[in-house]
Amino acid sequence: MPSKPQKNKNLSRRNNAGSIRIISGQYRGRKLKVQNADGLRPSTDRIRETLFNWLMHDIIDASVLDMFAGSGVLGIEALSRGAKEATFIENNKQTHEALKTNLATFRVSNARLIHGDAISQLSAMDTQFSLVFIDPPYNTGLVDKALEALTINKILSDGALIYVEHEPDVTIKLPIGMELRKQVRTNNIVANLLKYR
Repeated sequence: MPSKPQKNKNLSRRNNAGSIRIISGQYRGRKLKVQNADGLRPSTDRIRETLFNWLMHDIIDASVLDMFAGSGVLGIEALSRGAKEATFIENNKQTHEALKTNLATFRVSNARLIHGDAISQLSAMDTQFSLVFIDPPYNTGLVDKALEALTINKILSDGALIYVEHEPDVTIKLPIGMELRKQVRTNNIVANLLKYR
């Protein structure tokens, strides 16, 4: 699909309309519709395969938070593979409505969808999460703010896993209690798996 010109296509999220498929589990092979929205760049099949290989022994019955949810593909893939429940937060109204439609189409009953700013919404959370996905728009500085907010608001269970995806020229600052467990780099992204305590 054509995209708007970018100053640096490797560091920017592409406008990406169309669909993206669920790789495995209950919804395997089904496709999510993806909106053509600024800042939206769903994780590729290759990266998701790597991520869920990392999570192979931790996904069943996980309580999932998908911050900056976008298409929702990470959270829905987690549900497809046996996560107990998922909370999705998306600030863009158009993208939020598309995700709402996708969840309804898939008949997902164990999901909560929130429209709003992902970081400010954390203070109202009454759930502890064992798995969190953080994949915000690039060049926004939101990764460090999100990690800090997770610890300040005390919504991570002991042993929680946090997946973080960001551009290659960024170095994330880990809050006290978090450690890097796994990492993979490509020309376009860095994918990290962190563990809390």
